[in-house]
Amino acid sequence: MAGDRDLDLDALDDEEYLRAWAAADRRAADVLAQAIPDVLASDPPMDELAPAAERVRSAVAARTEEGRYFETACGWAAPPDLDGALWLQAAGSTISPWEDPDTDPELQAAVFSLEYADWLALIVGLVRRGVGAELSAELMVEDLEAMPEIEIDELPEESDLDLALEILVPLWQVLGALDAGRRLTALGRWGLPRALHLVWSTSGDDDTSSDDPLEELERLEPRGSRLDDEATETAIELLRTGPMTLAQLRSACGGSGVFTDEGTLYRSIIWRSEVWALEDDRFLHLPSVADGLVLTHRLTAQELELSILDPRVDLELYSLIAEEGLPLEGGGTLVAVHAGGPEQMPAGWICKLTGPDGWLAGRAAGDLIGLRLTDGVVSMETIDETTDDDRPELLDIARSVARLADPVNRHGLEGVTSDDIVMMARAERPDVLSRPGPPLSEVLSHSGLEEHLGEYGVPGTRWYGEPPLAADQRVAYYAWRDALRAFEHGAEPREEDLEAALGLAGLTLDLAATDAALHAPCAPLLEQLLRRAEGAAAAGPLYLLAREAEARLDGPVYVALLEQAVAADSSLEDAVADLAEVRAIQGDAAAAHRLFGLAGVDASYPDRAALGPFLRAPEGETGRNRPCPCGSGKKYKVCHGRDARHPLADRGRWLWVKIKSFAQRSINRDELFGWAELLSGEDRDDDAIARAMDDPTTWDFAVFDGDILARFLTLYGDLLPADEAALARTWQGTPRRLLEVGSTHLNGVSARDMVTNATVELRDRTLPRSVERGTLLLGRFLDPGDGALQPWDDPLGIPRMWRPRVLAALRSGADPRDLAALLAPSGPPELVTTDGEELLFCVARYRVDDLDAAWASLATVLSGDEDTLHLGGDDNGAPIRGTVTHDAGLLVLQTMSIERMRSLQEVLVAAAPDAVLVDESSRTMADVPDRGPGTAGAPIALSPADLAAIVRATEDRWIEDSIPALGGRTPRQTASDPALRGELLDLLNDIEITQRGADFAMDTDRVRRELGL
Repeated sequence: MAGDRDLDLDALDDEEYLRAWAAADRRAADVLAQAIPDVLASDPPMDELAPAAERVRSAVAARTEEGRYFETACGWAAPPDLDGALWLQAAGSTISPWEDPDTDPELQAAVFSLEYADWLALIVGLVRRGVGAELSAELMVEDLEAMPEIEIDELPEESDLDLALEILVPLWQVLGALDAGRRLTALGRWGLPRALHLVWSTSGDDDTSSDDPLEELERLEPRGSRLDDEATETAIELLRTGPMTLAQLRSACGGSGVFTDEGTLYRSIIWRSEVWALEDDRFLHLPSVADGLVLTHRLTAQELELSILDPRVDLELYSLIAEEGLPLEGGGTLVAVHAGGPEQMPAGWICKLTGPDGWLAGRAAGDLIGLRLTDGVVSMETIDETTDDDRPELLDIARSVARLADPVNRHGLEGVTSDDIVMMARAERPDVLSRPGPPLSEVLSHSGLEEHLGEYGVPGTRWYGEPPLAADQRVAYYAWRDALRAFEHGAEPREEDLEAALGLAGLTLDLAATDAALHAPCAPLLEQLLRRAEGAAAAGPLYLLAREAEARLDGPVYVALLEQAVAADSSLEDAVADLAEVRAIQGDAAAAHRLFGLAGVDASYPDRAALGPFLRAPEGETGRNRPCPCGSGKKYKVCHGRDARHPLADRGRWLWVKIKSFAQRSINRDELFGWAELLSGEDRDDDAIARAMDDPTTWDFAVFDGDILARFLTLYGDLLPADEAALARTWQGTPRRLLEVGSTHLNGVSARDMVTNATVELRDRTLPRSVERGTLLLGRFLDPGDGALQPWDDPLGIPRMWRPRVLAALRSGADPRDLAALLAPSGPPELVTTDGEELLFCVARYRVDDLDAAWASLATVLSGDEDTLHLGGDDNGAPIRGTVTHDAGLLVLQTMSIERMRSLQEVLVAAAPDAVLVDESSRTMADVPDRGPGTAGAPIALSPADLAAIVRATEDRWIEDSIPALGGRTPRQTASDPALRGELLDLLNDIEITQRGADFAMDTDRVRRELGL
């Protein structure tokens, strides 16, 4: 692989660039395959693969840093069941993420900057040195020089490779590719080359690649790890006889001539949709057990309004078995649609059940409905609640929950879901839930069980993310809360509570620190604690005092108390980590790095990882460990190197990491959650909590429109390097902008500011991967110190139909809270007419006995001429609300809303009582509900000629209609005013982009020509 380490793609357009990139990937895959063909052809070490896959699943479930990376970078709703597929996809995501990993862009850029030669040296070189070989930047460079397959002009800097390895090593250690000493394992020798080859060989639009990485990975599942199709079908058929453990099923398979081990049997059946794994380690055949099952649910007003069902708890099972659709008795299909797809979901919902039009009609909020599954067909009925409402089966269900939750609780993990309950109940009692009864949610609400995020457990269940408290820590924390409560009520805390509170440590000390911050000022209480502490025991009260000073935004006192706490006890990890953040804010990356390590903070933690570029001297400076050029005899790092600063532009993104980290601190919790609630459209529910923790748009509002940036500068303004403090103050006045992407290039995008109409250049090499021409981006675009604008987290993509409302809010200087509420999931309404009606292109055609007579009668109540009659419209500029034309012996009615169509239909029926509706359509060609006056005939499909004529007539009417997005002006009026043409062009762009793929689409190019644009 000769030549430069970089591809020279600067002169290529986007499509050529992507093709060239894919071709380069495949060439690199060929080099890799030729370099180590024996390794790529080898079988995996199964004794290492299964534990490693389980370790990844546990990391994802426990939400560790590495687990969150794999979940996000792989785009997992849940990790794959196949161990090999899981491992290869997770390993591949560290090389080239399948989805945006949502990590710090600066950190991810270190990995993205690795070129083909670097990856080949990293993995091929490591593999050639063998199992037990150490991974380091120095050895990686040596491997690169020694590889005969690669010719390079310039070796990479070891410091750059070190930063990338800081990110890769923890992930590869979780995968078991490296051991704790960063040495290659047998699993790493097998899997890392295979993952790299998979990433490169499936690049681009080649016919052999797969749109779904899991599909390709399942094809690459280790040979011999699953039964063949015939043997698997035998195992599935055996499960029809009833639930079995793996051992029982393996024995039954042997009796049918299929001989296998339990691991192979498990991998063969677990991915099959008809197999259900019970919590007691048995497996069952889902269609057989679910046949005859009746689940009930109480309808809500929201469900009836939207004509969908929320399956949570009551109908949870259908969210799984109806993903591909189940036929409904009487016609239509029941389909489960999950969040994350293109369809919109009501706020807080994670799945919805949809059916044919009108499938919930005739029912009222509060009605109890029952869904019965029989031979794969679902029937639905309204349940009479006067009978059978206390059947003994309900008690069986509750007992099943208790039996399932009890053993899980003893392991201290989690509870069970409602579908686990249903399947266990059916396995124990095949007749249970075969008749209608109260919904599961109502039964479980009276069961005495705890509920947590849709799961159920016995009282005291320890849920994920809730580590248990030892007895002494529980005593210490409750004593602290009692003392704090007494202090707030003006009473003297009990002596025994103060003494017990000195035992706060670990988690309880962290909880108490949050209390101290949220209940500041409480320094007098904390000083009482401090007076009772001696030696290292004083570290806890000093740390609590520091957090209380932080809440009062007293920076000097906060830092001084942190330093005292760490001096008293350097093992107090929370205090050490907080002091590390202070040192980072001061710009002392080396001290921050040392303290983060002392506190046990993972190298991939954003605050620590952000230090990487600043742990080495600025470019052009003397190496940190070399003699200082001043002649002092000291090392540069302890002499003039202490004051050496990287360019402000390099420190700008680090400054954003510092501010974002500060935003997450407890003193800002209410501010952060307040904006999260506005943006989620809900009170403090799971969605709002997730937004507060992970949503860049929430951070943008909270930091810049809330008080967080101001608090940051008050607390740390004197500690920050002076130029960083000045830069942060300039950010305070930076407006939020709505940008329309015009073009993309390798280093960023060119866009137009929709408010000022100015052209804006954004520098961000990752942004071109996720946007295209016409994409609307809402966010804060900041100058890092060199004049080049950058998006300082993922800007929010805005649907085109939201543009007028969002743009109006920005132009009017609307309160940011109103803008945040506008961006909530319900979102702004679509474009509307001047009467506030939803903007739709509506067409209806009628047959009359005497066309001329009907036309003459209509002409007496409508204006117009012999070709077109108008509803509305006059010389004073009143909007035209509809038109009537005639074509092929039919009257054709056209309007811009369903409401206007109804008005025009009433006029028609009054003028021509014999009119019969032939067909009716909206812009999407869907049947319009409530067909209105007249006797509806069978709908007929429009011919292409008819459709073209209707589209053209609609375009002509639109040009003359009053449009709310244009301030009530018609497009023709707007086009005649040079100062307003930009608004019209933007509206036409909206229409062009949003109607892509629609059956009924305006020819926006023709409209532009007609209007002289």
